[in-house]
Amino acid sequence: MDIEIRAEAVMEGKDYLALTRFMTGGKNKNSMMMNILLLLIAVVGVYADFQVNGKMTFITIVAVIAVLGAFVLPEITARRFIKKDKSFIGHTMRYVFNDNGINVLDEQNGTTALHAWGNIMNMYETAGYFFMFLGKQSALLIPKRCLSAEDLADFREMLQFQLGSRYENRTQKSKKAK
Repeated sequence: MDIEIRAEAVMEGKDYLALTRFMTGGKNKNSMMMNILLLLIAVVGVYADFQVNGKMTFITIVAVIAVLGAFVLPEITARRFIKKDKSFIGHTMRYVFNDNGINVLDEQNGTTALHAWGNIMNMYETAGYFFMFLGKQSALLIPKRCLSAEDLADFREMLQFQLGSRYENRTQKSKKAK
């Protein structure tokens, strides 16, 4: 498949938030359903606690704090990172996609990394990003805004060819349902 695509994007706070949100709730298709179920159980537990005891008990308070932490903590942590850590935000990332894999260059940090296709565990496409997983908790993002319409189509074709079932286009969920 002798294609080479070059792209670059300046990383923004919204990119880091998107990655955090995807890792905590979007990677696993059932994550959102599990979080809603957890929240529902906590609400029912609080209601039952008030009905039986007339007040919240320690166990219910801990459960509510745990549920709120699962929803709120990743967002707070990501926003704090955006404000304090400049090792990602504002950096220009240059990408080269070809038969060898995905080469990522961060000139500000002076780093470059070639991610061979065989080392990419999964690639997920969402409305605004490609999330490339090198491990269960190791991910990079590629903003779609850095690709022209033609390059985007070529990149999808490359992903399907190189990754096969390890590439999942989550933007076509609604198209398949029709």
